[in-house]
Amino acid sequence: MNGEESTDLHGGERAKTAGNAGPDSIVAPDTGEVTSRDCDVQRIVLFSEIAGGATEVIVEHEGQRYRLRATRNGRLLLNK
Repeated sequence: MNGEESTDLHGGERAKTAGNAGPDSIVAPDTGEVTSRDCDVQRIVLFSEIAGGATEVIVEHEGQRYRLRATRNGRLLLNK
């Protein structure tokens, strides 16, 4: 744990955890974006913003469609 503030995707609360940031990552305090020497800037998007109140969305990636669904327990499931 590097003490940086990151977003907990289960409820959108901020927590003092490293989240998905690795040891070489930096979390920008103003945007919550994670930067790393190995990758580009990663955006943090809340599922509720994507779904707009629904419990599932269809995500298309490289011509394939995937179903992203929020369960009753607050987990996310991705199915092809």
